[in-house]
Amino acid sequence: MAVELRNLLKADLELGVPLTATLVFDHPTVEAIAEHLVRDVLGLAGADLEAAAPAVPVPAPVDAIEQIEQLSDDEVDRLFAARLRESGG
Repeated sequence: MAVELRNLLKADLELGVPLTATLVFDHPTVEAIAEHLVRDVLGLAGADLEAAAPAVPVPAPVDAIEQIEQLSDDEVDRLFAARLRESGG
């Protein structure tokens, strides 16, 4: 899989330089691979990856039990019936 990833990156990014077969082992996270590609492969030494990357919103954690406890008996019955219909039961 590591070699497949390396080949896909090389092809998709249309890189003119080879990537090592040990790319994933030398750079074991997506961030590390991205940093290596930007700085070492593409030669953008002054690139600030965090400033260049679009902000990805982080969803707030969901307290499922609290949400369930706030449901009325009728809502629970409707959800349960819908789930039974979906599962064919």
